[in-house]
Amino acid sequence: MDGRYLLGMDRTCGNRFPAADYLTGWWFNRNLRIFSRIRAITTVPDDRVLVVIGAGHLPILRQAFQASPEYRLREVAEFLRE
Repeated sequence: MDGRYLLGMDRTCGNRFPAADYLTGWWFNRNLRIFSRIRAITTVPDDRVLVVIGAGHLPILRQAFQASPEYRLREVAEFLRE
């Protein structure tokens, strides 16, 4: 995402923030669905998965994987040679 989705964030209805509520619900939902799909394809503890995904997804996915005791998050740089 390039940030255009933030343009409507100033729209409020009293103490309600419909744009913010919609976007956070949608964005977190999307990322947790991605996390769930990755979990579904790993079947044994030694499975390795390479995820190539847009940078906007990284903070939420990184947090999900770091919080999950089933996974050890490693950065691709560990496997690439200079």
